[in-house]
Amino acid sequence: MTSEYLGLRMLMDTDFVKVKREFSFLHQKFAVSTPQCGVFLTCTGVMKKKFKDANEQEVMVLRQPTFSAVWKMEVHVAHCPPLHIKPRGGLSRSIWINDHNKQHVLKLKPSSSFFKSGEYSILGANEQPVGTIERNWKLSYKMSFPRDLDVRYKCALIAACIFIDEQSVSNND
Repeated sequence: MTSEYLGLRMLMDTDFVKVKREFSFLHQKFAVSTPQCGVFLTCTGVMKKKFKDANEQEVMVLRQPTFSAVWKMEVHVAHCPPLHIKPRGGLSRSIWINDHNKQHVLKLKPSSSFFKSGEYSILGANEQPVGTIERNWKLSYKMSFPRDLDVRYKCALIAACIFIDEQSVSNND
């Protein structure tokens, strides 16, 4: 699956990415970069966001259901079954990443500290920390995760940054 997509190969080989919102009047635009290689994925779109690598190959698509009472997002990576991102619900501000069987694979838990309101812990299925997401001034996210984490889950974490960003804009955070 990943050998044919340059963007996914680059994502496989890293344990840190930065997701940055770029300004555009026509549509939402994001760039994903690493310190080693700079920008290696770009994303455009509104309800359907397409990520392309440096070879202009479409490596990931994010879809948001048009009519849904709950914020959620589908993450399609290459030719694999989709992953799903949605808030846990209730009073929790946690975000779940589920596989196509609706099994929890990752959880994003926001910091309980007022001074670290833009930080999230990335927890594995066993609730053990596996990484962090740090939001900087609502325009960019720095994310660390294990280098050997499945590339589909890394893509879902990138999508989760966009999910958080869109929720923040809609809530005026």
